[in-house]
Amino acid sequence: MKAIERVVEQLLSAPKSPRERQPVTPGVYGLFVQVHDGSAESPRYLQKWELFYIGMTADGSGARDHFAYSHSGLSSPRRSLGALLKEELNLCAIPRTAGSSKSDITNYRFDTKGELALRNWMYEHLKISHVPIAADQQQIHAIEKKLIARLRPPLNLTGYPTNDLRRELRKKRQLCRDEARATGAPKK
Repeated sequence: MKAIERVVEQLLSAPKSPRERQPVTPGVYGLFVQVHDGSAESPRYLQKWELFYIGMTADGSGARDHFAYSHSGLSSPRRSLGALLKEELNLCAIPRTAGSSKSDITNYRFDTKGELALRNWMYEHLKISHVPIAADQQQIHAIEKKLIARLRPPLNLTGYPTNDLRRELRKKRQLCRDEARATGAPKK
């Protein structure tokens, strides 16, 4: 079995609840949607897939724990989920920090109430899988790219150019950036 096939098998074999804290070591991870039942809480485009995002971390600092982040300004998949769930969870996008720089708008977050609603939704509906890889950052990134190309997770905007959700997701993220620009600095 090729090395990449072993990583795919490990990634897909045992996603866990985010409440089951896993050590974060260099490697790749996948985020999975649990809801497949057509419930009103799950938008139609999240019901089609199980694995919906692949990422990587090159250190053991826990820097890629999208569940533990205090807000979405630090997490691309959280921003994407928030953009897709904006109406369902009544989210309001605001700049990432007290400023109006381009990165504060591009990396928007949601107001405190919205971040709590999004985090709760994530804990209720998502699972995570992590595959440790003993390699340097370039090698791990190359593996991540291969996984994205092979498994085609819909929330990955790079590495998967034929993604059917790409146009809609970019449009929804732009609406959030526009709202963040209009709302100005986050309230303390």
